[in-house]
Amino acid sequence: MTKYYDIILQIGLYSHQLPVIIVAYNLIKYRSTTITDKLLYFLVIYNGIVILIEQFILFGRIDNFNPIFNIQSIIDTGLILLFLGLITNKKTYFNLSFFITILFCILGILEITTWGSISAINTLSNSIGKFLVAISSVYVIYQLTSSIITPFNKGYIVLTLTFLFYTILSLIIALFEEIIRQNDNSFFEKIWMLQITLGLLFNVSISFGIWLMKK
Repeated sequence: MTKYYDIILQIGLYSHQLPVIIVAYNLIKYRSTTITDKLLYFLVIYNGIVILIEQFILFGRIDNFNPIFNIQSIIDTGLILLFLGLITNKKTYFNLSFFITILFCILGILEITTWGSISAINTLSNSIGKFLVAISSVYVIYQLTSSIITPFNKGYIVLTLTFLFYTILSLIIALFEEIIRQNDNSFFEKIWMLQITLGLLFNVSISFGIWLMKK
């Protein structure tokens, strides 16, 4: 089991660089980029850099990656909410997304610095963040598919669906993990394999969406 876990872990880690490669390709081929594209590209490149630092610099030197995970989750959720707000091309909704993002970031920081702990996974802010992304994704998908937004961008549909399904499934896995951990720790490795596999599919889907949005 450990052998397969290590293989899946390595594939999952390197899969984070696939969206970075697609972003680099788009930047070279398409010189004109919108603010929406730039925000998405920043999200992808920033995550790729963080993973590389964890993998080649911090791995083996620190025992607890939860502080990085907590901070990264707050930043990721905020950037995704802003991205979803931008692709609607509706100023009112973007302003609402911006306001919600600020409130979420404040909540995440408060959880780390007050009732929670930066060294432990902050379940409350992570769960709320996934819920916000899921709700926002549903609204954006409705806007995109109802022909309210022109021109129609299939890449944005793929990206939004990816955010929706990933947040829902990862939230379910996270809740399931907490229940399992209270009864049987032997399932911990299997849960992690499922999470890594989900992350791999997420990176492949995000890469396809980034490639498709310029077609």
